[in-house]
Parts: sequence; C-alpha cells; structure tokens
Amino acid sequence: MRKRRHRTRHDVIHFIPPFCPNPDCPDHLVDESKGQTFRFQRRGFKAIRRSPGIIRVFVCMRCGKWFSSSTFFDCYRRRQARIPEAVFRGYCEGQAGRQIARTNKMGLKTVQLLLRRMARQAFLFSLVQLDRLEGKLDTEVIFDGLRTFAGSQWEPGDLNTAIAGESLFWLDVDYVGLRRSGQMTPKQRRIRAEREERLGRPPKGVATEKCRQALRRIAALLPEGRRLVFWSAKDTATARAVHSLEGEIVIEHHTISSKVWRESPHHPLWPVNHEHRLMRHGKKNHSRETLAFSKTAAGMMDRGELYRVWRNNVKGISERDSKKSRLTPAMKLGLTDHPLSADEIFHERLFPERVGVPPELMDHYTGTLRSRPGERASTYRYKSATAA
Repeated sequence: MRKRRHRTRHDVIHFIPPFCPNPDCPDHLVDESKGQTFRFQRRGFKAIRRSPGIIRVFVCMRCGKWFSSSTFFDCYRRRQARIPEAVFRGYCEGQAGRQIARTNKMGLKTVQLLLRRMARQAFLFSLVQLDRLEGKLDTEVIFDGLRTFAGSQWEPGDLNTAIAGESLFWLDVDYVGLRRSGQMTPKQRRIRAEREERLGRPPKGVATEKCRQALRRIAALLPEGRRLVFWSAKDTATARAVHSLEGEIVIEHHTISSKVWRESPHHPLWPVNHEHRLMRHGKKNHSRETLAFSKTAAGMMDRGELYRVWRNNVKGISERDSKKSRLTPAMKLGLTDHPLSADEIFHERLFPERVGVPPELMDHYTGTLRSRPGERASTYRYKSATAA
C-alpha cells in the first residue's frame, strides 16, 4: 500500500482521495486493492494558515458531501500541521500530562485532547496490524492482568494483557473493573458501600466475559487447524472462560500458581510480567502512590493503547543487547522492517468503519469505557469527526 503525504504544496496539488470520508456513504468502503474506484470531483483550493498553506477541496459523486484533502491526515481540524513526536515519546517514556505541557510549552488541555486523538489512531493502527497477522500467529500466548485502579484505590481493576510469546508483541489489552476485596475495617466497608451506591458495582461475571472475548480475538489470528497454546495464572475467571469455549476453540491451557517467584526469566509468564514491570516503571499512571493515576477507565485505556503501539513498533525488545535495541516486536513477527516513527504511525488517518472495530471494543475508540455504571466518561461522537 502506497504511503500518502500531506506535507508540501506538491502533495496537496497531486492528492487523489482513495474513498469517501463520509461513513454513511457506500463509497466509504471502496477498496483500491480490489480494483474499485471512487468517483469524485475537484472543487479548487482553499488557503489556510497552517503549513503547507493550502488544502484541496473535493465533492463525492455518490453522496454529495464536500471534503478536503486534510480529512485523510492527522492535521484534520487542527491548527498544527503535525502531531508533535515529542508529546508521543514523552508520554511513552513516563512523563505525565502536565510535564509534557511544560516541556513543550503547550496548554494542558491541548495535550489531553492530543493524547485522546492519538489514542484513537493507535487503537486502529494496532487493529490493522492484527488483521495482517490473521492466520499467521504461530506462537504460544501468555496472558495476565496488571492490578491497578482508575478513579481511586476503591475502584481496582486488571489491565489484561496478552503477549505473543518471546516476541513481546502485544496481541490484546483490555481493562476489567473489579470490586475492592481483602481485609477491611468497618470504616473502610462503609466507604466502599457508599461509593458502590453512588457509582454502582462492576457487572457480575465481567472478568470471565472479557477473557472469553480476548480468547476469541486471539484464536482468529491462528492458522487454520492450529490449537491455541495459552499460559495464564491460576485464576477462576480465566478457567471459566477457557471451559466455556470448549467445542468452539481448541485450547491447550497451562496454568501456574501466582505464589511462584516471578522475577526469573525462566518463569512461564515472564514476558507479560516483564511488560507489566516496564509499565510500572515507565508509566506514571501505574506508579505506586502517584498523583498521575488514571481518573477514568477510558483514560487508562487511552494510555494503554498508546503504550501498546509504542512498545510494539518503536521500542526495541532489549536495551542491553545492541543488536536487539533496534529490533521491535513487530519486526520479529514480520509486520514491519524497521522501527516506526510517530509520523509513520499517526500521519495518515484511519477510519473505524474501514478498519472493522470489534463491537465489544468500540468503547475503546469512542472513549466511553466504564468499569462501573456510574463512572464518568467523555463521549466522543466519532461519526461527526470522520464525516466531511
């Protein structure tokens, strides 16, 4: 697939729209690789303040919607022409939002909106890579959850992560809200009851359902007839999910006690445990006793998707070995041939209808994920943003 650019006046003048950006138009799903063509008309140019100074205007011959050349790129509806790579790298290297704003001399709200927009693109980018991996995944899958919280320590949850064996490639990530458990004083029980009355409790069986959905998505990546070799800790929810899929998916399930020492590289769950340790170390919202904790489950997933695309495509699998410092997990699986830059990931916009977002993950894209019914979440009307 050829790369499209919107950097110079030459790029704008010679740009040809590949499909209609209106998600309600039949031509929105036109596929160039299948010889399908999109009929449009050019309607001149429009001067703008940001670089490169002009945009080209088009009209769809099918639905009649007008749109511009910038609709297909990261500069759409933005005053800045490029997504600052420093913001992306600063965030993935562990800076909090206010630190990024101070370092880059930007407003905090600007950084927050930029990260939300980048998270949507990162989520779709990961789905595109998984689509390319479909039918080719030939490795064991290691699954575990990172215990963290969103909102307050009274609302814990697990950031479930599935890793493709020793490649360290993130196949799946999802957040499961849990009820606070363990020993509590009478006062703590009252506080928990008050918060549950106000915010509600996580749906019953949500951990089992989330694991079941993840297993179905991962099984779709395997070659036909191959069984899914699945490693996890001894967990009731995971065991129930595996048992419920008997007859649908052939799963070879291996478990190990959570009491076994996990620091050894020979531990069966070491790849996913290593990734979680890196998140604890490098992500401020997962650090212990931090002011930068995630305020909502949706915000946590935004940060998780950004870290996922950075870990898969930008950061090398090892910093000690010079030969592996430039080798990313995506390169090990043959998805890319070099470490990607932020420009390569974010420049060309992806559209959810064309990518094909699984229905159970649509709240990751819209930013409406909730771990509890009464949790605050910002609604993003993605159709109005993708339409011309």
